[in-house]
Amino acid sequence: MAEFRIRAAHPEDGEAVARLAAALSRHEGVPAPDFNAERFRSEGFGPDAAFAAIVAEQDGGVIGYAIHYGGYDVQTGTRGRHVADLFVEEAHRDKGVGRALVAAAARAGRAQGARWLLLQVRRDNDLGQGFYKALGGREDLDRTYIFDGIVFESLAAPE
Repeated sequence: MAEFRIRAAHPEDGEAVARLAAALSRHEGVPAPDFNAERFRSEGFGPDAAFAAIVAEQDGGVIGYAIHYGGYDVQTGTRGRHVADLFVEEAHRDKGVGRALVAAAARAGRAQGARWLLLQVRRDNDLGQGFYKALGGREDLDRTYIFDGIVFESLAAPE
């Protein structure tokens, strides 16, 4: 089996990343994401990109990905990176691919002045929690609150 390599994603990786995002949803036991190759291309590239993406590639195929975007922490006055999605195909786990993707996101952040990396994991994802702890991550005390749908629209409505 050939070694994998990590690289910045390209627009033509859209189908592979969308496929892996759907696999991540299945892994987490949640509905398929409303994310597809076209959204990957339109939202992840260009001057107003919402995120950056990194892929792990082996034998010409994408076997894992990480999507990340910038953040800022007022408490420390520092920039950082949020890793929104991280997934490696099951057959390629425990081979350093996930760690390499996280490290690449950290390097991309550092190149933009970041001093921290934040990854979220579902409370019932013991595998993910163990992985992040093994990398040296620490669990914080924050809780995540999501405002979406009607609640978001109500909050965003003009006053």
